Amino acid sequence: FCSALFGDTVQLNSIAAQDDDDKRESALTEMMSHMSQQLNRETRWIQDHVSEHHPDAPIAFCHNDVNAGNILVDGRLDSGDSSCYDKDSVATIDYEYGALNYTMYDMANFICEHCGGNDNGIPDYKVMPSLELQRKLVQEYIQERDRVMDNAATKHVGEYEEVTKLLSQMQTFQMVSHLYWGTWGILQGASELLDGEYEIESIKSRIVGELDIDSWENLRYGKNRLDRYRKHKQSMLETGQKQMSYLYNSGRL
Repeated sequence: FCSALFGDTVQLNSIAAQDDDDKRESALTEMMSHMSQQLNRETRWIQDHVSEHHPDAPIAFCHNDVNAGNILVDGRLDSGDSSCYDKDSVATIDYEYGALNYTMYDMANFICEHCGGNDNGIPDYKVMPSLELQRKLVQEYIQERDRVMDNAATKHVGEYEEVTKLLSQMQTFQMVSHLYWGTWGILQGASELLDGEYEIESIKSRIVGELDIDSWENLRYGKNRLDRYRKHKQSMLETGQKQMSYLYNSGRL
């Protein structure tokens, strides 16, 4: 799937080699149409999976791009004391992707962003937060949600069951995050064709990180995120949703 969506670089090189702007744009449109068909199949599979395994997954307005670069913290506070942070000292910015979404997508995307890759296009999945840390994050989320909503009726009632349920949703939506931002990276790279910035000679080196490894690379980032999507989906299909926690704990995912 990754190769099909990516266009195998050969196709991108062929499009970039077109000396006629209209032909280049027409060829790129055809490739995007093929990508769209691939994406439609994947998104339909995800929709079916969510409907089957998470039919009651909550929906709310989400930021959809929470990462370290979009979180501002009051630098005058003692960073060693987390209790000093509240709504007046921490703020999220950059809401251009904000929209209605599954609430656990926002959480899952934040977990994925923890692995970085925004500097050189290569996320480090070795620093993926453990399942226990993710569990603590969900617990904090539930407590804060209930406090804000003044949801006293559900406080501490069936908390373990809800944490388990939301963790399962997070694992599914981490896969969605990889697909979303992987596709974003590929589209950003494809746009270079129209802008005249596409480098045919060095494209393979750019992707695998042999060239300009310290610089941001849309195609490299997109490929890495799509590779992770494929691996995550394959593991889910092979082990089942309930066994995903084992993969996290064992370091296999």
